[in-house]
Amino acid sequence: DGIPSATWSFNTAATAALTGFKTINSSGGDYTTFTAAVNDLNSYGVGPGGVVFDVNIQTFTEDIPALTATGTQANPIIFQKAEGVGNPVLRRSTAATSTDAVIRINSGDWITFDGINLHHNSIATEYGFYLVGAAGDGCKNNTFKNLTVTIQNATTGSKSVYMTSAATSAAGTNDYNKFINVNLDGALYGY
Repeated sequence: DGIPSATWSFNTAATAALTGFKTINSSGGDYTTFTAAVNDLNSYGVGPGGVVFDVNIQTFTEDIPALTATGTQANPIIFQKAEGVGNPVLRRSTAATSTDAVIRINSGDWITFDGINLHHNSIATEYGFYLVGAAGDGCKNNTFKNLTVTIQNATTGSKSVYMTSAATSAAGTNDYNKFINVNLDGALYGY
């Protein structure tokens, strides 16, 4: 019939879950921002053996999205300062709501922050770490260690670490979270 046939090709390969060691370094690494790393975690999840993010010493001023990915005991999510360097610093760049947090974790489990300081950046940041559990899915088995959280006490109700949950069952409670060698500064409430 004289009509040429068309050949269509679609790339259907999915991006794999994150595994192994990754770097966060604004001057070049696997990720140049925390936002990019968290967006990939939220989109693709964590794979077998988990993922470790080595963070170079520098200050990251950005509004990091809520971390909605979750790890397991066998597949943890770890953010740690790079070996042999001082603690990097995370700061918010804006204060958009009355519940701003430097790091917010929504129903996440087996997440570690080791040697990563949080700072208020002279804006109205209410929380350093904000752990939010859902009705049937709390934040569990997270570890925060070797770090400092500095939040302004001028903000009403400011808390260095705030955990809340809309739990309707035991699965929705925030349990087994550990805070080791954590220095708190400035906020009206520590925990």
